[in-house]
Amino acid sequence: MSPSLSRVASTFITSFIWSHDIVSRLSLGGVRDLKAVTSWLLHGEKFGPDHQEHVRNILRRIGKLEFMEWLSPGSTEKEDEDWFLSLRKTLEANMRHTNLFPPGRIFWAMRDNSFHPSLQRPDDPSLHTASNPDGSAAGDRLRVFEVENPEDVFNQVIFSMDMLSAHFVQNYEKYLRNYL
Repeated sequence: MSPSLSRVASTFITSFIWSHDIVSRLSLGGVRDLKAVTSWLLHGEKFGPDHQEHVRNILRRIGKLEFMEWLSPGSTEKEDEDWFLSLRKTLEANMRHTNLFPPGRIFWAMRDNSFHPSLQRPDDPSLHTASNPDGSAAGDRLRVFEVENPEDVFNQVIFSMDMLSAHFVQNYEKYLRNYL
């Protein structure tokens, strides 16, 4: 729903989002934006004669970046990072479709170890520790955030290892049971 309608619904709807669940970030507008980007990459010759060379340059830089990261993690060059950031901003500026967001009062939960090591809080007693169905500790320390501006948090699909599995019902059941 729209951000304004989401806020109105906050008195009677509570949404719980687990990790990088794709469903909480995917809307018809997002799908149309992804379609436009992939169409531009695959069939962009109508954008000019240099389009194929631009696409080759993007793929070459991706390959170089992946190889450098494989060779020596954390060794990416600042120039490449800046170039990809510039490309991303250009693509985002052309994404004009309407995004929809989770309704109501929104809580977003993530494992503490999903964060960069400098942002993890291993000794924080306020973090919820998940447990297995038999009551034993699962080792997952949960960080739960109340999202005040869904349009800032859920405005893009995040391509992550758990973007699909995070939507599994058993994950929601496990973490909601431990959180509540």
